[in-house]
Amino acid sequence: YPQLTHIKKISILTGYAPDELLSISTPPIHKRNLDIFYRSRPCDYWYGRLGQDKEGICEGVKKLAVEYGLKTDLSIREENRLYGEAWINKLKSAKTVLATESGTSIWDYEGTIEQQTNAYLRKHSDANFEEVFQAVLKPYDGNFPYNAISPRIFEAAALKAALVMFPGW
Repeated sequence: YPQLTHIKKISILTGYAPDELLSISTPPIHKRNLDIFYRSRPCDYWYGRLGQDKEGICEGVKKLAVEYGLKTDLSIREENRLYGEAWINKLKSAKTVLATESGTSIWDYEGTIEQQTNAYLRKHSDANFEEVFQAVLKPYDGNFPYNAISPRIFEAAALKAALVMFPGW
Protein backbone atom coordinates (compact mmCIF):
# COMPACT_ATOMS: atom_id res chain seq x y z
CA TYR A 1 0.00 0.00 0.00
CA PRO A 2 1.71 3.17 -1.16
CA GLN A 3 0.17 5.29 1.63
CA LEU A 4 2.06 3.25 4.25
CA THR A 5 5.35 5.12 4.17
CA HIS A 6 6.89 3.80 7.40
CA ILE A 7 6.82 0.15 6.33
CA LYS A 8 9.91 -1.79 5.32
CA LYS A 9 9.41 -3.66 2.03
CA ILE A 10 10.75 -7.23 2.04
CA SER A 11 10.69 -9.59 -0.95
CA ILE A 12 9.52 -13.10 -0.12
CA LEU A 13 8.65 -16.26 -2.01
CA THR A 14 4.93 -16.73 -2.58
CA GLY A 15 4.95 -20.45 -1.99
CA TYR A 16 6.96 -23.58 -1.77
CA ALA A 17 7.05 -27.15 -3.04
CA PRO A 18 6.18 -29.80 -0.46
CA ASP A 19 9.11 -32.06 0.47
CA GLU A 20 7.12 -35.08 -0.74
CA LEU A 21 7.59 -33.92 -4.34
CA LEU A 22 11.33 -34.43 -4.04
CA SER A 23 10.81 -38.14 -3.43
CA ILE A 24 8.64 -38.72 -6.51
CA SER A 25 10.42 -40.69 -9.21
CA THR A 26 10.66 -38.77 -12.48
CA PRO A 27 11.87 -39.91 -15.88
CA PRO A 28 15.02 -38.30 -17.26
CA ILE A 29 14.38 -35.28 -19.48
CA HIS A 30 15.19 -37.12 -22.72
CA LYS A 31 12.46 -39.69 -22.00
CA ARG A 32 9.69 -37.15 -21.41
CA ASN A 33 7.24 -36.86 -24.29
CA LEU A 34 6.19 -33.20 -23.95
CA ASP A 35 8.58 -30.42 -24.96
CA ILE A 36 6.80 -27.49 -23.24
CA PHE A 37 3.96 -27.44 -20.73
CA TYR A 38 2.09 -24.45 -19.27
CA ARG A 39 -1.09 -23.71 -17.37
CA SER A 40 -2.46 -20.43 -16.15
CA ARG A 41 -5.79 -18.65 -16.10
CA PRO A 42 -7.01 -15.54 -17.84
CA CYS A 43 -7.03 -12.28 -15.90
CA ASP A 44 -9.63 -9.58 -16.19
CA TYR A 45 -8.38 -6.42 -17.86
CA TRP A 46 -8.42 -4.37 -14.64
CA TYR A 47 -5.49 -6.42 -13.33
CA GLY A 48 -3.42 -4.38 -15.80
CA ARG A 49 -0.69 -5.23 -18.24
CA LEU A 50 1.02 -7.70 -15.90
CA GLY A 51 -2.16 -9.75 -15.77
CA GLN A 52 -2.24 -9.88 -19.56
CA ASP A 53 1.44 -10.68 -20.10
CA LYS A 54 1.10 -14.39 -19.45
CA GLU A 55 -1.55 -14.71 -22.17
CA GLY A 56 0.69 -12.97 -24.69
CA ILE A 57 3.68 -15.07 -23.68
CA CYS A 58 1.66 -18.29 -23.96
CA GLU A 59 0.37 -17.38 -27.43
CA GLY A 60 3.86 -16.36 -28.59
CA VAL A 61 5.37 -19.63 -27.40
CA LYS A 62 2.59 -21.58 -29.14
CA LYS A 63 3.48 -19.92 -32.46
CA LEU A 64 7.20 -20.53 -32.02
CA ALA A 65 6.59 -24.15 -31.00
CA VAL A 66 4.72 -24.81 -34.25
CA GLU A 67 7.56 -23.20 -36.21
CA TYR A 68 10.12 -25.46 -34.50
CA GLY A 69 7.99 -28.62 -34.43
CA LEU A 70 7.80 -28.84 -30.64
CA LYS A 71 5.18 -30.89 -28.84
CA THR A 72 3.35 -28.64 -26.39
CA ASP A 73 0.43 -28.50 -24.00
CA LEU A 74 -0.07 -24.78 -23.33
CA SER A 75 -3.28 -23.19 -22.07
CA ILE A 76 -4.64 -20.28 -20.06
CA ARG A 77 -8.22 -21.58 -20.23
CA GLU A 78 -9.84 -22.30 -16.87
CA GLU A 79 -11.32 -25.57 -18.11
CA ASN A 80 -7.81 -26.86 -18.90
CA ARG A 81 -6.44 -26.33 -15.39
CA LEU A 82 -5.01 -29.42 -13.71
CA TYR A 83 -4.93 -30.32 -10.04
CA GLY A 84 -3.65 -33.06 -7.77
CA GLU A 85 -2.30 -36.20 -9.41
CA ALA A 86 -3.14 -34.96 -12.93
CA TRP A 87 -0.91 -31.91 -12.34
CA ILE A 88 1.95 -34.03 -10.98
CA ASN A 89 1.74 -36.49 -13.89
CA LYS A 90 1.77 -33.69 -16.47
CA LEU A 91 4.84 -32.10 -14.86
CA LYS A 92 6.59 -35.49 -14.88
CA SER A 93 5.91 -35.82 -18.63
CA ALA A 94 7.26 -32.36 -19.52
CA LYS A 95 10.83 -31.60 -20.50
CA THR A 96 10.25 -27.91 -19.83
CA VAL A 97 7.63 -25.78 -18.12
CA LEU A 98 6.91 -22.23 -19.20
CA ALA A 99 7.29 -19.92 -16.20
CA THR A 100 5.72 -16.46 -16.17
CA GLU A 101 5.23 -13.83 -13.50
CA SER A 102 1.90 -13.69 -11.75
CA GLY A 103 0.32 -10.71 -10.11
CA THR A 104 -1.22 -7.39 -10.98
CA SER A 105 0.11 -4.06 -12.13
CA ILE A 106 -3.02 -2.22 -10.95
CA TRP A 107 -4.33 -1.95 -7.39
CA ASP A 108 -8.02 -1.10 -7.37
CA TYR A 109 -8.61 -0.26 -3.72
CA GLU A 110 -12.28 0.65 -4.08
CA GLY A 111 -13.36 -1.22 -7.23
CA THR A 112 -13.63 1.95 -9.30
CA ILE A 113 -11.18 0.82 -11.99
CA GLU A 114 -13.09 -2.43 -12.38
CA GLN A 115 -16.33 -0.43 -12.70
CA GLN A 116 -14.80 1.92 -15.29
CA THR A 117 -13.47 -1.05 -17.26
CA ASN A 118 -16.82 -2.84 -17.22
CA ALA A 119 -18.64 0.33 -18.26
CA TYR A 120 -16.25 0.76 -21.19
CA LEU A 121 -16.68 -2.88 -22.22
CA ARG A 122 -20.48 -2.55 -22.10
CA LYS A 123 -20.22 0.26 -24.66
CA HIS A 124 -17.40 -1.39 -26.66
CA SER A 125 -18.03 -5.13 -26.32
CA ASP A 126 -15.45 -6.07 -28.96
CA ALA A 127 -12.62 -4.01 -27.40
CA ASN A 128 -9.33 -5.83 -26.86
CA PHE A 129 -6.98 -5.23 -23.97
CA GLU A 130 -4.89 -2.56 -25.77
CA GLU A 131 -7.99 -0.49 -26.50
CA VAL A 132 -9.24 -0.77 -22.90
CA PHE A 133 -5.74 -0.01 -21.65
CA GLN A 134 -5.53 3.23 -23.63
CA ALA A 135 -9.09 4.30 -22.81
CA VAL A 136 -9.24 3.39 -19.11
CA LEU A 137 -6.28 1.63 -17.51
CA LYS A 138 -3.15 3.52 -18.58
CA PRO A 139 -3.12 6.09 -15.74
CA TYR A 140 -3.31 3.32 -13.12
CA ASP A 141 -0.99 0.69 -14.58
CA GLY A 142 2.41 0.23 -12.97
CA ASN A 143 1.90 2.69 -10.11
CA PHE A 144 2.20 -0.07 -7.54
CA PRO A 145 2.92 -3.40 -9.22
CA TYR A 146 2.55 -6.67 -7.36
CA ASN A 147 4.69 -9.29 -9.07
CA ALA A 148 4.81 -12.83 -7.77
CA ILE A 149 6.16 -16.24 -8.66
CA SER A 150 3.62 -19.04 -8.63
CA PRO A 151 4.12 -21.97 -6.25
CA ARG A 152 3.57 -24.16 -9.32
CA ILE A 153 7.02 -23.08 -10.53
CA PHE A 154 8.59 -24.62 -7.42
CA GLU A 155 6.59 -27.80 -8.03
CA ALA A 156 7.90 -28.00 -11.61
CA ALA A 157 11.48 -27.58 -10.38
CA ALA A 158 10.99 -30.21 -7.66
CA LEU A 159 9.84 -32.66 -10.35
CA LYS A 160 12.98 -31.88 -12.36
CA ALA A 161 11.37 -30.07 -15.30
CA ALA A 162 13.55 -27.40 -16.86
CA LEU A 163 12.02 -23.92 -16.64
CA VAL A 164 11.61 -21.62 -19.64
CA MET A 165 11.45 -18.29 -17.86
CA PHE A 166 10.87 -14.70 -18.89
CA PRO A 167 12.58 -11.71 -17.25
CA GLY A 168 10.61 -10.16 -14.44
CA TRP A 169 11.05 -8.43 -11.17
